[in-house]
Amino acid sequence: MGVLKYINLKVFILSFIFGLFAMEIVMPERQTVFVYPTPENVNDLQYKDKVGNCFVPMQEESDCVGKYEEIPMQK
Repeated sequence: MGVLKYINLKVFILSFIFGLFAMEIVMPERQTVFVYPTPENVNDLQYKDKVGNCFVPMQEESDCVGKYEEIPMQK
């Protein structure tokens, strides 16, 4: 109880709220960084989908069979 006699509760709460408000204004906006799997990082990264499921993509080599389709990048 010795420390509490030196702290004014109203001033402490007001200062705390002001500090939270100042941090909200000063902090930069969050950015989403999209990382796509490549042969170099496929074993090093773990991904999370929109519903929160975590997964690791598996790399698998295959033979090219004549015809191929170009798949557009997803957003």
